[in-house]
Amino acid sequence: MISGQAGHTVPDVLTRSANKLYGDSSAVTRLKQFPDRGHSPVVDHGRQTAAE
Repeated sequence: MISGQAGHTVPDVLTRSANKLYGDSSAVTRLKQFPDRGHSPVVDHGRQTAAE
C-alpha cells in the first residue's frame, strides 16, 4: 500500500488502518509512506522516486 501523507483525498490514517486489516492474512502486504506527497505519489512530482 502506498500513502501520500500530505494528501487529503485518502488520509494516511485510512491507509494505515487498511494495512492493519491484512495483519492476520496470508497476503504479503507492505506499507510505503511518502511524508511530502499528496494522494497520488506515483503520478505527482517526484514520481520516479516513488516508483523506485
